[in-house]
Amino acid sequence: MRVQDPPGRGFHPGIDSDDEDGLNRSWLRRHGAAIFLACLLVFGGVTILVEVGPKGLLGFSPQSKPTVVNPRQAEFEGVMHHIYDVANQAVRERRADLLGQAYSEHCQCYAQVKATIDRLLATHETLGGAGMQVTAVEVELATSQAAILRVTDKIDPYPQYAESGALVATVPGRTPVQFTVTLERRNGTWLMTDAVPAANALP
Repeated sequence: MRVQDPPGRGFHPGIDSDDEDGLNRSWLRRHGAAIFLACLLVFGGVTILVEVGPKGLLGFSPQSKPTVVNPRQAEFEGVMHHIYDVANQAVRERRADLLGQAYSEHCQCYAQVKATIDRLLATHETLGGAGMQVTAVEVELATSQAAILRVTDKIDPYPQYAESGALVATVPGRTPVQFTVTLERRNGTWLMTDAVPAANALP
C-alpha cells in the first residue's frame, strides 16, 4: 500500500491554491466596505479632536464661548465715572446744586444724596475719603437717548469731620454691590434716572 505524501506547509484539506485566491477575493469584497467605513470614522474622530480639543467633546459643546462686548462700553464707563465724580464732589463740598449734573430730579439717588448733604449742613460736618467708586460697568441696552447698565460700586471706610477739622468718626464703608442703572440723555448730558440694587444686595 502506498502511503500518501504528507500535506504541504500551509495546506488546508479541501482547499487548493486556486480556491484560496478566490476566498481572499471573496473576503475582501465582503469586508472591504466595513474596513473603509472604519477608517473614515477614525479619521473623522481625529479631525474633531484636533479642532475642538478634548474638553470640547464633552456634551458636544464648544470649549469656550465668545465674549460679546458692546461697542459703546467705553463710552458708558466714562459716563458712570463722571456721574459718580459729580456726586462725590457735591457731598464733599455740601453743594446740592451740583446734583442736577448727575441725576434726574426724579431719581431716588438725587433725593438720597441731597438728604446726606442737608444732614451734613445741619450738623456742621464734612466727609472725607474717596466716596462712591465705580468698579464695573456692563452695557445691557443703549440707544441714542436712553441706556440700561449693570453697575457695580463700593464705598471704602471714610472719615467724618467737624467744620473745625476735628475727626468725629470713621464711618464703615460698603462692599461692592451691583445695581441696574437707567440713564436718560437730556440736552446732550447723560443723567441717572434710577438705580435698583440686585436682590438681597443691601442690608
